[in-house]
Amino acid sequence: MKMNENRYWDKQYFYNDMQSSPSLLSSLSLSNSNYQSFYNTIDNSNIGEFARVNTLMNTEDYVNAEIRNTAISPTNDIEKNRQIVNQIYLDTWAKHRFEFTSDEHATLENIALQSPLLEGNAVYSARVMLGITATNNVSVNKKVLSKTNPINSVGSIYPNPTKDIAYLDYSLTEGQTAELYLYNTMGTPVKSFTLNSQSNRFEFSTKDFKTGLYFYRIVLSNNQLLESNKLIIIK
Repeated sequence: MKMNENRYWDKQYFYNDMQSSPSLLSSLSLSNSNYQSFYNTIDNSNIGEFARVNTLMNTEDYVNAEIRNTAISPTNDIEKNRQIVNQIYLDTWAKHRFEFTSDEHATLENIALQSPLLEGNAVYSARVMLGITATNNVSVNKKVLSKTNPINSVGSIYPNPTKDIAYLDYSLTEGQTAELYLYNTMGTPVKSFTLNSQSNRFEFSTKDFKTGLYFYRIVLSNNQLLESNKLIIIK
């Protein structure tokens, strides 16, 4: 990993940890005020601003999310990718449009094939939105983008928003299996479940999930995408 990207990731991890544990920042600041100063510097940088955009998207305040996202001036490729993926999301999934134009698809595919270690976690987000599974050096298998399957079928997760329990109705051919993947808004996998042909309904608990917006994909064992959508979890 390049030194600049390494430093950027370190700042991002520190900021995210402090965001999720305010009491930790308070205790660190009491022992050494430099921690608070370092946090404030990051909070006033693009890292903090992208975090605020993410919060707005999680709460579906898409108007203000777009205003903030557009106002950011990226300083590196990590931030450029995040801004681009955010905007495509706001133009598509946020408006319940799940089919991309050729330009949107090409842009997401270009980002999806990059290395997340060097180009940021927007790479994971692009992969989720395209419905692909890729390692750093693998090419996109475009077959997974097809939703056409005359036998296997799935509905959407419901209720949506959901609080404690979520359900999915589906139908798989005998002996077929599928995977249900859940991702956060950064495109990071948070949970996966296996679906089999012996049942037509899957139930899972969302009690351990934080409030926010999640993406999910349902993929057959042959990597064919059956469904890609979003799920809102509330407490």
